[in-house]
Amino acid sequence: MSDQFEQKVEVLAQKDESTEKVSSNKTSRISEPSARFRLHPVSGLLVILMDTLFFGGTVASGGWALPLMCFLAFSVTSFGVFLSQKFLSKDRIGASFAKGFLAGILAGVPTPISGTVFGSFVLLSAGLRPFRNRKLKP
Repeated sequence: MSDQFEQKVEVLAQKDESTEKVSSNKTSRISEPSARFRLHPVSGLLVILMDTLFFGGTVASGGWALPLMCFLAFSVTSFGVFLSQKFLSKDRIGASFAKGFLAGILAGVPTPISGTVFGSFVLLSAGLRPFRNRKLKP
C-alpha cells in the first residue's frame, strides 16, 4: 500500500513540476516584449534627439524651413536607426530597414513626440524597462 502511495506522490510531483515550467514560460512570453519590436537604446535616443533638434529650430525660422526640416529629420533618423539596428542590434536588413523607416516617420512629423504615446513607445522599446520598478527619490 505504501508503494502505491509513493508512486502516486511521485507522479503528482512530476506533473506539478511540468505545469510550473509551462506556466513560467507563458508568463515570461507575455511579459517580455517581442524582439522584432525592440529598438537598440542608441536608436531610441536618436529618434528623440533628432525630433527635438530639427523641430526646435523651426519655430525660430517662422515655419518657412518646415518642409526641409521634415525631410532632413526623416532622412537622418531613418539612416541612423537603420545602421544602429543592423550593426549594434544585429537585426536582419529587412527588420533594420522597417524600424528605420518607422522611426524616420516618427521623427519627420513636425510635432515633438517626447511627451506623446509614440515617444513613450520609443523609450520603452529602446530599453527603459529595467527602470520601471525604480522608486523616485523626493
